[in-house]
Amino acid sequence: MSFLRNLFGKEQPIAAASDSSPGVSVTAPGLSETASPIASRVHRVVNEMCAKPGRSFSKQAHAAPLYELLIASQIPKNVADLFVEATTFTAAFTGARTDESRNALQKLCGIQGPVVDNLLHCLTQLSDADHTVDVLDARGPAVVVSSSQTSKVSFEVQREMAQAELKRRGSPKYDASRYAIAGTPALRLCDPVHLARKELDWVAMIVDQSVSVEMAGDRTAMKVSAPADQLGKALSKLEHSIARCPDDPDLLVAKACILTAAARPEAVGEVLDLALSRDSTHFESLTWKNHPATWANALRFPKWDKKSSSFHPVMAAHLALGHRVQVVRNGLQKTLAIVAQVQGPPFDPRTQVKVEWRLSETPKGPLVAYYLKIIEPTGEPSVMEAFLPGFQPTLFSPLEGYFLVQQLAFTPYCFVVLVSGNDVILNRRIIFEDQAVQQVRDVASRLASAQSYLPEDQFQSAMQWHMNNFDVKTLAFD
Repeated sequence: MSFLRNLFGKEQPIAAASDSSPGVSVTAPGLSETASPIASRVHRVVNEMCAKPGRSFSKQAHAAPLYELLIASQIPKNVADLFVEATTFTAAFTGARTDESRNALQKLCGIQGPVVDNLLHCLTQLSDADHTVDVLDARGPAVVVSSSQTSKVSFEVQREMAQAELKRRGSPKYDASRYAIAGTPALRLCDPVHLARKELDWVAMIVDQSVSVEMAGDRTAMKVSAPADQLGKALSKLEHSIARCPDDPDLLVAKACILTAAARPEAVGEVLDLALSRDSTHFESLTWKNHPATWANALRFPKWDKKSSSFHPVMAAHLALGHRVQVVRNGLQKTLAIVAQVQGPPFDPRTQVKVEWRLSETPKGPLVAYYLKIIEPTGEPSVMEAFLPGFQPTLFSPLEGYFLVQQLAFTPYCFVVLVSGNDVILNRRIIFEDQAVQQVRDVASRLASAQSYLPEDQFQSAMQWHMNNFDVKTLAFD
Protein backbone atom coordinates (compact mmCIF):
# COMPACT_ATOMS: atom_id res chain seq x y z
CA MET A 1 0.00 0.00 0.00
CA SER A 2 0.94 3.69 0.28
CA PHE A 3 3.38 5.33 2.67
CA LEU A 4 0.48 5.93 5.09
CA ARG A 5 -0.24 2.24 5.26
CA ASN A 6 3.37 1.64 6.14
CA LEU A 7 3.26 4.44 8.73
CA PHE A 8 0.39 2.97 10.62
CA GLY A 9 1.50 -0.53 10.02
CA LYS A 10 -1.12 -3.10 9.59
CA GLU A 11 -2.00 -2.92 12.80
CA GLN A 12 -43.33 35.41 28.56
CA PRO A 13 -46.82 37.77 30.07
CA ILE A 14 -49.07 38.96 27.20
CA ALA A 15 -52.51 40.47 26.33
CA ALA A 16 -55.44 38.17 25.89
CA ALA A 17 -56.32 37.52 22.27
CA SER A 18 -59.86 38.09 21.12
CA ASP A 19 -61.85 35.11 19.94
CA SER A 20 -63.73 37.35 17.52
CA SER A 21 -60.84 38.42 15.36
CA PRO A 22 -62.04 38.78 11.77
CA GLY A 23 -61.21 35.86 9.57
CA VAL A 24 -58.58 36.33 6.91
CA SER A 25 -58.14 34.57 3.63
CA VAL A 26 -54.57 33.47 4.15
CA THR A 27 -54.12 30.02 5.63
CA ALA A 28 -52.29 29.93 8.96
CA PRO A 29 -48.66 29.07 8.41
CA GLY A 30 -47.88 25.41 8.78
CA LEU A 31 -44.69 23.69 9.86
CA SER A 32 -42.49 22.27 7.16
CA GLU A 33 -41.30 18.70 7.57
CA THR A 34 -37.80 19.87 6.66
CA ALA A 35 -37.61 22.49 9.42
CA SER A 36 -34.78 22.03 11.89
CA PRO A 37 -35.55 21.91 15.64
CA ILE A 38 -34.54 25.56 16.01
CA ALA A 39 -36.61 26.60 12.98
CA SER A 40 -39.56 24.73 14.50
CA ARG A 41 -39.20 26.65 17.76
CA VAL A 42 -39.00 29.98 15.91
CA HIS A 43 -42.13 28.99 13.98
CA ARG A 44 -44.01 28.28 17.20
CA VAL A 45 -42.82 31.47 18.93
CA VAL A 46 -43.67 33.91 16.12
CA ASN A 47 -47.11 32.37 15.66
CA GLU A 48 -47.77 32.60 19.41
CA MET A 49 -46.74 36.27 19.32
CA CYS A 50 -49.31 36.89 16.57
CA ALA A 51 -51.99 34.89 18.40
CA LYS A 52 -51.48 36.92 21.59
CA PRO A 53 -50.19 40.44 20.82
CA GLY A 54 -48.11 42.11 23.48
CA ARG A 55 -48.75 45.29 25.47
CA SER A 56 -46.25 48.12 25.42
CA PHE A 57 -45.54 47.87 29.16
CA SER A 58 -44.75 44.16 28.86
CA LYS A 59 -43.00 44.24 25.48
CA GLN A 60 -39.82 42.79 26.91
CA ALA A 61 -41.57 39.67 28.15
CA HIS A 62 -43.51 39.44 24.87
CA ALA A 63 -40.29 39.52 22.90
CA ALA A 64 -38.04 37.42 25.14
CA PRO A 65 -38.81 33.98 23.61
CA LEU A 66 -37.91 35.29 20.15
CA TYR A 67 -34.75 37.09 21.20
CA GLU A 68 -33.49 33.94 22.91
CA LEU A 69 -33.58 32.20 19.54
CA LEU A 70 -31.85 34.87 17.48
CA ILE A 71 -28.33 33.59 17.96
CA ALA A 72 -29.22 30.27 16.38
CA SER A 73 -31.68 31.58 13.78
CA GLN A 74 -31.54 33.38 10.47
CA ILE A 75 -33.63 36.32 11.74
CA PRO A 76 -31.59 39.57 11.84
CA LYS A 77 -31.92 41.66 15.02
CA ASN A 78 -33.47 44.66 13.15
CA VAL A 79 -36.12 42.37 11.62
CA ALA A 80 -36.90 40.86 15.02
CA ASP A 81 -37.24 44.36 16.55
CA LEU A 82 -39.74 45.40 13.87
CA PHE A 83 -41.72 42.15 14.26
CA VAL A 84 -41.94 42.65 18.04
CA GLU A 85 -43.18 46.24 17.54
CA ALA A 86 -45.66 45.10 14.87
CA THR A 87 -47.19 42.54 17.26
CA THR A 88 -47.47 45.02 20.18
CA PHE A 89 -50.07 47.73 21.01
CA THR A 90 -49.59 50.77 23.21
CA ALA A 91 -51.75 50.52 26.32
CA ALA A 92 -52.80 53.63 28.29
CA PHE A 93 -55.61 54.71 30.65
CA THR A 94 -57.04 56.78 27.80
CA GLY A 95 -57.23 53.76 25.51
CA ALA A 96 -55.03 51.70 23.23
CA ARG A 97 -53.38 52.55 19.96
CA THR A 98 -51.55 50.62 17.28
CA ASP A 99 -49.78 53.44 15.43
CA GLU A 100 -46.35 52.12 16.37
CA SER A 101 -47.38 48.66 15.19
CA ARG A 102 -48.41 49.97 11.77
CA ASN A 103 -45.23 52.01 11.41
CA ALA A 104 -43.08 48.99 12.26
CA LEU A 105 -44.94 46.80 9.78
CA GLN A 106 -44.47 49.44 7.09
CA LYS A 107 -40.72 49.30 7.69
CA LEU A 108 -40.79 45.51 7.70
CA CYS A 109 -42.46 45.56 4.27
CA GLY A 110 -39.43 47.43 3.00
CA ILE A 111 -37.11 44.51 3.78
CA GLN A 112 -36.82 41.71 1.28
CA GLY A 113 -36.03 38.07 1.92
CA PRO A 114 -37.60 34.70 2.75
CA VAL A 115 -37.54 35.27 6.52
CA VAL A 116 -39.59 38.49 6.18
CA ASP A 117 -41.92 36.66 3.76
CA ASN A 118 -42.55 34.14 6.52
CA LEU A 119 -43.18 36.84 9.15
CA LEU A 120 -45.64 38.60 6.83
CA HIS A 121 -47.56 35.33 6.54
CA CYS A 122 -47.74 35.20 10.36
CA LEU A 123 -48.89 38.85 10.51
CA THR A 124 -51.85 38.07 8.23
CA GLN A 125 -53.03 36.07 11.25
CA LEU A 126 -52.33 38.81 13.83
CA SER A 127 -55.22 38.52 16.32
CA ASP A 128 -57.22 41.42 17.74
CA ALA A 129 -56.74 41.90 21.47
CA ASP A 130 -58.80 43.01 24.46
CA HIS A 131 -57.63 46.07 26.38
CA THR A 132 -59.03 46.30 29.89
CA VAL A 133 -58.80 49.50 31.95
CA ASP A 134 -59.75 49.66 35.62
CA VAL A 135 -61.97 52.61 36.67
CA LEU A 136 -60.77 53.94 40.00
CA ASP A 137 -62.97 55.55 42.67
CA ALA A 138 -61.03 57.99 44.82
CA ARG A 139 -63.97 59.55 46.68
CA GLY A 140 -63.43 57.51 49.79
CA PRO A 141 -60.54 57.27 52.18
CA ALA A 142 -58.84 54.78 49.83
CA VAL A 143 -58.66 54.45 46.08
CA VAL A 144 -60.55 51.37 44.92
CA VAL A 145 -61.40 49.82 41.58
CA SER A 146 -65.07 50.57 40.96
CA SER A 147 -65.36 48.89 37.56
CA SER A 148 -63.47 47.76 34.52
CA GLN A 149 -63.88 48.78 30.91
CA THR A 150 -62.81 46.50 28.08
CA SER A 151 -62.26 47.71 24.54
CA LYS A 152 -61.23 45.92 21.40
CA VAL A 153 -57.82 46.57 19.92
CA SER A 154 -58.07 45.95 16.19
CA PHE A 155 -55.17 44.83 14.05
CA GLU A 156 -57.27 44.65 10.88
CA VAL A 157 -55.15 47.27 9.14
CA GLN A 158 -52.01 45.30 9.87
CA ARG A 159 -53.49 42.07 8.55
CA GLU A 160 -54.52 43.82 5.33
CA MET A 161 -51.09 45.41 4.99
CA ALA A 162 -49.38 42.06 5.34
CA GLN A 163 -51.72 40.43 2.81
CA ALA A 164 -51.19 43.21 0.29
CA GLU A 165 -47.42 43.04 0.66
CA LEU A 166 -47.37 39.29 0.15
CA LYS A 167 -49.45 39.71 -3.00
CA ARG A 168 -47.06 42.39 -4.23
CA ARG A 169 -44.18 39.98 -3.67
CA GLY A 170 -45.79 37.33 -5.83
CA SER A 171 -47.45 35.33 -3.04
CA PRO A 172 -44.36 33.47 -1.76
CA LYS A 173 -45.06 30.31 0.20
CA TYR A 174 -44.42 29.97 3.92
CA ASP A 175 -41.45 27.79 4.72
CA ALA A 176 -40.49 27.45 8.40
CA SER A 177 -37.17 25.86 7.47
CA ARG A 178 -35.97 29.33 6.41
CA TYR A 179 -35.89 30.50 10.03
CA ALA A 180 -32.74 28.56 10.76
CA ILE A 181 -30.23 26.40 9.00
CA ALA A 182 -30.49 22.72 9.66
CA GLY A 183 -27.36 22.56 11.77
CA THR A 184 -25.11 19.55 12.18
CA PRO A 185 -26.63 17.08 14.67
CA ALA A 186 -23.54 14.87 14.51
CA LEU A 187 -21.58 17.63 16.27
CA ARG A 188 -23.93 17.55 19.23
CA LEU A 189 -22.77 20.27 21.70
CA CYS A 190 -20.37 21.58 19.04
CA ASP A 191 -23.16 22.24 16.52
CA PRO A 192 -22.60 25.88 15.43
CA VAL A 193 -26.37 26.56 15.60
CA HIS A 194 -26.96 24.84 18.93
CA LEU A 195 -29.61 26.83 20.85
CA ALA A 196 -27.17 27.23 23.74
CA ARG A 197 -24.21 28.10 21.51
CA LYS A 198 -23.37 31.38 23.33
CA GLU A 199 -23.42 29.80 26.79
CA LEU A 200 -21.53 26.69 25.67
CA ASP A 201 -18.77 28.79 24.14
CA TRP A 202 -18.46 30.83 27.35
CA VAL A 203 -18.25 27.74 29.55
CA ALA A 204 -15.75 26.11 27.19
CA MET A 205 -13.61 29.25 27.39
CA ILE A 206 -13.56 28.98 31.21
CA VAL A 207 -12.58 25.32 30.94
CA ASP A 208 -9.84 26.12 28.43
CA GLN A 209 -8.40 28.74 30.77
CA SER A 210 -8.60 26.81 34.00
CA VAL A 211 -8.40 23.08 33.31
CA SER A 212 -5.25 21.42 32.08
CA VAL A 213 -4.26 17.81 31.55
CA GLU A 214 -0.85 16.19 31.67
CA MET A 215 0.61 12.73 31.76
CA ALA A 216 1.19 11.12 35.16
CA GLY A 217 2.95 7.89 34.34
CA ASP A 218 0.78 6.13 31.82
CA ARG A 219 -2.38 7.95 33.02
CA THR A 220 -3.74 11.43 32.36
CA ALA A 221 -4.07 13.81 35.30
CA MET A 222 -6.39 16.84 35.39
CA LYS A 223 -5.47 20.08 37.15
CA VAL A 224 -8.06 22.81 37.92
CA SER A 225 -6.89 26.38 38.55
CA ALA A 226 -10.19 28.26 38.18
CA PRO A 227 -11.46 30.42 41.06
CA ALA A 228 -14.53 28.85 42.67
CA ASP A 229 -16.76 31.71 41.48
CA GLN A 230 -15.81 31.06 37.85
CA LEU A 231 -16.95 27.45 38.00
CA GLY A 232 -20.09 28.65 39.79
CA LYS A 233 -20.77 31.04 36.91
CA ALA A 234 -20.15 28.23 34.43
CA LEU A 235 -22.73 26.06 36.23
CA SER A 236 -25.19 28.97 36.18
CA LYS A 237 -24.72 29.35 32.43
CA LEU A 238 -25.34 25.66 31.91
CA GLU A 239 -28.44 25.76 34.13
CA HIS A 240 -29.83 28.52 31.90
CA SER A 241 -29.07 26.42 28.82
CA ILE A 242 -30.71 23.34 30.34
CA ALA A 243 -33.86 25.37 31.14
CA ARG A 244 -33.97 26.43 27.50
CA CYS A 245 -33.19 22.96 26.15
CA PRO A 246 -34.64 20.63 28.82
CA ASP A 247 -34.56 17.57 26.58
CA ASP A 248 -30.83 17.73 25.77
CA PRO A 249 -28.95 15.16 27.91
CA ASP A 250 -25.61 16.37 26.52
CA LEU A 251 -26.02 19.64 28.46
CA LEU A 252 -26.58 17.67 31.64
CA VAL A 253 -23.41 15.68 31.02
CA ALA A 254 -21.52 18.96 30.51
CA LYS A 255 -22.91 20.10 33.86
CA ALA A 256 -21.68 16.87 35.45
CA CYS A 257 -18.20 17.56 34.07
CA ILE A 258 -18.14 21.05 35.64
CA LEU A 259 -19.41 19.63 38.93
CA THR A 260 -16.47 17.23 38.92
CA ALA A 261 -14.02 20.07 38.29
CA ALA A 262 -15.68 22.03 41.11
CA ALA A 263 -15.05 19.09 43.44
CA ARG A 264 -18.74 18.31 43.87
CA PRO A 265 -18.82 14.63 42.91
CA GLU A 266 -21.79 13.93 45.19
CA ALA A 267 -24.03 15.88 42.77
CA VAL A 268 -22.86 14.10 39.62
CA GLY A 269 -24.98 10.96 40.03
CA GLU A 270 -28.22 12.92 40.27
CA VAL A 271 -27.36 14.91 37.13
CA LEU A 272 -26.55 11.73 35.21
CA ASP A 273 -29.89 10.26 36.33
CA LEU A 274 -31.61 13.33 34.89
CA ALA A 275 -29.76 12.85 31.61
CA LEU A 276 -30.82 9.20 31.48
CA SER A 277 -34.43 10.21 32.17
CA ARG A 278 -34.21 12.12 28.88
CA ASP A 279 -32.49 9.29 27.01
CA SER A 280 -32.06 5.94 28.71
CA THR A 281 -29.52 4.83 26.09
CA HIS A 282 -27.34 7.97 26.21
CA PHE A 283 -23.85 6.48 25.90
CA GLU A 284 -21.84 8.95 27.99
CA SER A 285 -24.40 9.21 30.82
CA LEU A 286 -24.97 5.46 30.99
CA THR A 287 -21.30 4.46 30.93
CA TRP A 288 -20.28 7.13 33.44
CA LYS A 289 -23.17 6.13 35.73
CA ASN A 290 -22.28 2.44 35.55
CA HIS A 291 -18.52 2.90 35.99
CA PRO A 292 -18.02 6.06 38.08
CA ALA A 293 -14.66 4.94 39.45
CA THR A 294 -12.93 4.38 36.12
CA TRP A 295 -14.82 6.42 33.53
CA ALA A 296 -13.07 9.68 32.60
CA ASN A 297 -15.20 12.67 31.55
CA ALA A 298 -14.36 15.12 28.75
CA LEU A 299 -12.35 17.50 30.96
CA ARG A 300 -9.73 14.80 31.52
CA PHE A 301 -8.64 14.80 27.88
CA PRO A 302 -6.56 17.26 25.86
CA LYS A 303 -8.38 20.11 24.15
CA TRP A 304 -8.56 19.85 20.38
CA ASP A 305 -10.57 21.65 17.70
CA LYS A 306 -10.31 22.39 14.00
CA LYS A 307 -8.09 25.44 14.69
CA SER A 308 -5.56 23.60 16.83
CA SER A 309 -2.06 23.89 15.42
CA SER A 310 0.20 22.85 18.30
CA PHE A 311 0.52 19.17 19.12
CA HIS A 312 -0.69 18.62 22.68
CA PRO A 313 1.92 16.88 24.87
CA VAL A 314 -0.63 14.37 26.10
CA MET A 315 -1.51 13.45 22.52
CA ALA A 316 2.19 13.11 21.75
CA ALA A 317 2.69 10.83 24.76
CA HIS A 318 -0.20 8.60 23.71
CA LEU A 319 1.11 8.43 20.16
CA ALA A 320 4.48 7.33 21.52
CA LEU A 321 2.64 4.49 23.26
CA GLY A 322 1.16 3.45 19.92
CA HIS A 323 -2.30 4.99 20.48
CA ARG A 324 -3.25 6.30 17.06
CA VAL A 325 -6.95 6.59 17.83
CA GLN A 326 -7.21 8.97 20.78
CA VAL A 327 -9.91 10.68 22.84
CA VAL A 328 -9.83 14.50 22.82
CA ARG A 329 -12.00 17.22 24.34
CA ASN A 330 -13.80 19.27 21.71
CA GLY A 331 -15.52 22.11 23.58
CA LEU A 332 -17.36 20.33 26.39
CA GLN A 333 -17.57 16.86 24.92
CA LYS A 334 -15.38 13.98 23.89
CA THR A 335 -14.68 12.87 20.36
CA LEU A 336 -11.93 10.93 18.60
CA ALA A 337 -8.77 11.97 16.81
CA ILE A 338 -6.80 9.74 14.46
CA VAL A 339 -3.18 10.76 14.97
CA ALA A 340 -0.08 9.82 13.01
CA GLN A 341 3.54 10.91 12.83
CA VAL A 342 4.71 11.62 9.27
CA GLN A 343 7.67 13.24 7.57
CA GLY A 344 7.55 16.25 5.28
CA PRO A 345 6.14 19.77 4.93
CA PRO A 346 2.54 20.80 5.74
CA PHE A 347 -0.09 19.44 3.42
CA ASP A 348 -1.64 21.63 0.75
CA PRO A 349 -4.89 23.26 2.13
CA ARG A 350 -6.74 21.68 -0.77
CA THR A 351 -5.90 18.19 0.43
CA GLN A 352 -8.99 16.05 0.95
CA VAL A 353 -9.28 13.53 3.78
CA LYS A 354 -11.78 10.70 3.90
CA VAL A 355 -12.34 8.00 6.51
CA GLU A 356 -14.14 4.68 6.46
CA TRP A 357 -14.67 2.16 9.29
CA ARG A 358 -15.36 -1.56 8.96
CA LEU A 359 -15.96 -4.41 11.40
CA SER A 360 -14.00 -7.49 10.46
CA GLU A 361 -15.31 -10.70 11.96
CA THR A 362 -12.14 -12.73 11.78
CA PRO A 363 -11.89 -16.36 12.88
CA LYS A 364 -9.91 -15.10 15.88
CA GLY A 365 -12.59 -12.60 16.95
CA PRO A 366 -13.97 -9.17 15.95
CA LEU A 367 -11.56 -6.52 14.77
CA VAL A 368 -12.33 -2.92 13.74
CA ALA A 369 -10.45 -1.71 10.68
CA TYR A 370 -10.32 1.94 9.68
CA TYR A 371 -9.06 3.47 6.48
CA LEU A 372 -7.80 6.97 5.69
CA LYS A 373 -7.68 8.27 2.15
CA ILE A 374 -5.48 11.33 1.62
CA ILE A 375 -6.12 13.04 -1.72
CA GLU A 376 -3.59 15.73 -2.53
CA PRO A 377 -4.02 18.16 -5.46
CA THR A 378 -1.27 16.34 -7.31
CA GLY A 379 -0.15 12.76 -7.30
CA GLU A 380 -1.93 9.57 -6.46
CA PRO A 381 -4.22 9.27 -3.40
CA SER A 382 -2.73 7.58 -0.36
CA VAL A 383 -4.72 4.99 1.55
CA MET A 384 -3.92 3.86 5.09
CA GLU A 385 -5.19 0.81 6.86
CA ALA A 386 -5.08 0.44 10.66
CA PHE A 387 -6.95 -1.41 13.37
CA LEU A 388 -8.66 -1.24 16.74
CA PRO A 389 -8.86 -4.44 18.74
CA GLY A 390 -12.19 -5.79 19.90
CA PHE A 391 -10.84 -6.89 23.27
CA GLN A 392 -13.23 -7.49 26.12
CA PRO A 393 -13.40 -4.25 28.21
CA THR A 394 -11.75 -4.74 31.55
CA LEU A 395 -10.73 -1.25 32.68
CA PHE A 396 -13.95 0.47 31.54
CA SER A 397 -11.89 3.37 30.28
CA PRO A 398 -12.76 5.59 27.27
CA LEU A 399 -9.38 4.55 25.84
CA GLU A 400 -10.25 0.86 25.38
CA GLY A 401 -10.88 -0.18 21.77
CA TYR A 402 -14.46 -1.24 22.46
CA PHE A 403 -15.33 2.15 23.98
CA LEU A 404 -13.48 4.10 21.28
CA VAL A 405 -15.85 2.58 18.73
CA GLN A 406 -18.89 3.33 20.92
CA GLN A 407 -17.65 6.93 21.29
CA LEU A 408 -17.38 7.27 17.52
CA ALA A 409 -20.97 6.08 17.12
CA PHE A 410 -22.08 8.55 19.80
CA THR A 411 -20.24 11.54 18.30
CA PRO A 412 -20.00 10.59 14.60
CA TYR A 413 -17.22 12.94 13.64
CA CYS A 414 -13.51 12.86 14.27
CA PHE A 415 -10.28 14.70 13.68
CA VAL A 416 -7.46 13.51 11.49
CA VAL A 417 -4.17 14.89 12.81
CA LEU A 418 -0.89 14.34 11.02
CA VAL A 419 2.23 15.65 12.74
CA SER A 420 5.88 15.99 11.90
CA GLY A 421 7.75 16.08 15.18
CA ASN A 422 5.65 18.48 17.26
CA ASP A 423 4.40 20.39 14.22
CA VAL A 424 0.84 19.77 13.09
CA ILE A 425 1.01 19.56 9.33
CA LEU A 426 -2.62 18.53 8.76
CA ASN A 427 -5.65 18.89 11.04
CA ARG A 428 -9.07 18.11 9.61
CA ARG A 429 -12.46 17.60 11.23
CA ILE A 430 -14.34 14.85 9.43
CA ILE A 431 -18.13 14.99 9.87
CA PHE A 432 -19.81 11.83 8.70
CA GLU A 433 -22.73 12.02 6.30
CA ASP A 434 -25.90 10.03 7.03
CA GLN A 435 -24.74 6.86 5.30
CA ALA A 436 -21.37 6.90 7.05
CA VAL A 437 -23.06 7.62 10.42
CA GLN A 438 -25.24 4.57 9.92
CA GLN A 439 -22.22 2.49 8.98
CA VAL A 440 -20.29 3.53 12.08
CA ARG A 441 -23.29 2.88 14.33
CA ASP A 442 -23.73 -0.50 12.71
CA VAL A 443 -20.10 -1.36 13.49
CA ALA A 444 -20.57 -0.27 17.13
CA SER A 445 -23.84 -2.19 17.45
CA ARG A 446 -22.41 -5.40 16.00
CA LEU A 447 -19.34 -5.14 18.22
CA ALA A 448 -21.55 -4.61 21.28
CA SER A 449 -23.66 -7.65 20.44
CA ALA A 450 -20.76 -9.95 19.53
CA GLN A 451 -20.87 -13.33 21.23
CA SER A 452 -17.12 -13.34 21.79
CA TYR A 453 -14.19 -10.96 22.03
CA LEU A 454 -10.83 -10.99 20.35
CA PRO A 455 -8.20 -12.54 22.65
CA GLU A 456 -5.33 -10.11 23.17
CA ASP A 457 -2.73 -12.60 22.04
CA GLN A 458 -4.57 -13.09 18.74
CA PHE A 459 -4.53 -9.42 17.65
CA GLN A 460 -1.66 -9.81 15.19
CA SER A 461 -3.16 -12.97 13.70
CA ALA A 462 -6.56 -11.30 13.30
CA MET A 463 -4.96 -8.32 11.52
CA GLN A 464 -3.12 -10.61 9.17
CA TRP A 465 -6.28 -12.60 8.38
CA HIS A 466 -8.15 -9.37 7.58
CA MET A 467 -5.41 -8.05 5.30
CA ASN A 468 -5.28 -11.35 3.45
CA ASN A 469 -9.04 -11.54 2.95
CA PHE A 470 -10.38 -7.97 2.71
CA ASP A 471 -10.81 -6.36 -0.69
CA VAL A 472 -9.95 -2.65 -0.37
CA LYS A 473 -11.83 -2.03 -3.65
CA THR A 474 -15.07 -2.37 -1.67
CA LEU A 475 -14.27 0.86 0.20
CA ALA A 476 -16.53 3.71 -0.94
CA PHE A 477 -15.08 6.64 1.06
CA ASP A 478 -18.42 8.53 0.82
